Amino acid sequence: MNLSQRACLALVICLPALAAPEQTPAQAAATLATSEGRIHLDVMVTDKPGQPVSGLVADDFSLLDNNQPGKILSFHVNDATALSELIIVIDQVNVMADEDVLIHEGVEKFLRQNGGHLAQPVVLLNLTEKGLNLLSQSFLDGNALADQVHKLPPASLLQLSNTNTYRYKNGSIMGAGITTATNGWEQSQRVAFSVNALDSIVQGEGKKPGKKLLIWASRGWPLLYWPNIEINDKAHQYYFNEVVGLSAKLREARISVYSIVAGVGVEDFHFMDFVKVPKKPLDTQPAHLDLRLLAIQSGGRVVPPSNDLAAQINGCIQDAGNIYSLSFDPPSTKSANEYHTLKVQIGKPGLTALTNTGYFAQP
Repeated sequence: MNLSQRACLALVICLPALAAPEQTPAQAAATLATSEGRIHLDVMVTDKPGQPVSGLVADDFSLLDNNQPGKILSFHVNDATALSELIIVIDQVNVMADEDVLIHEGVEKFLRQNGGHLAQPVVLLNLTEKGLNLLSQSFLDGNALADQVHKLPPASLLQLSNTNTYRYKNGSIMGAGITTATNGWEQSQRVAFSVNALDSIVQGEGKKPGKKLLIWASRGWPLLYWPNIEINDKAHQYYFNEVVGLSAKLREARISVYSIVAGVGVEDFHFMDFVKVPKKPLDTQPAHLDLRLLAIQSGGRVVPPSNDLAAQINGCIQDAGNIYSLSFDPPSTKSANEYHTLKVQIGKPGLTALTNTGYFAQP
């Protein structure tokens, strides 16, 4: 068993399945839509200042599937308590020392605001080089959660570079990774470890109904890409399978990912070179599994760096002030994993819809 497989096993063990509460009518409708083979989408709508928009009706929405009009088969307006859970990951694997301090302070500040009375249940997770630790199971007591954050030891840092972009001009592909080592862990191992952690969270939280926001506090795992280096077929297939799997799991679990970065400085936009979702294995690089790309594709956002992490978290929650749910039948396809782009449009000026940007259709 290799490192990434051991890490995945440990992560699944460390994150127990939580009891699922009784479904609301809206959640039951979403479950029915899924069982009928429909694709279910949660849509968060904001105006230009970023405020959530309420009062929209079905006729305000239109759907484009691969730029072709799609028929919306069901529509539901969720109430103010539509956000069932907030998941916060304190990442101590992909951070530097100053970021680690700011993340601890920011998460504590968020949890203690309003006297520690949280508006929605919070699942608090801590990722270290030893695995994923569950610090809470949907608590509403912010002060109790903040006390747990305060007790966390500093990250045993893996001597990270000042940038999270790594370009390997020499080296060979070994399975799903490469042989070049950088200060301890191979960067490919750290990517596999982090992606496995995300996959474990999605599997655990996907068993519970309702819309969830997953806020990942770190600069994200390394953006691995290799110009002018041939990657073997096995590696291409591995990364493509991960892209396809996470795309479906995040959508079906009703999870939108938000990438937030503690600290200030120059933003790294290299990940946007891979924003186009690969349609086949040979097009796939490990960089397509970058946290920021997964956030955009899941209907979340990449939040600009800030020293005020609590404000960043509050801004993410604000997006979910109103959630509209709809479903549609995907067109038939003869090929497995046929990628379709999705776009939800609002028939009123100045409004933005946040939702999944695509899906992989199956026969």
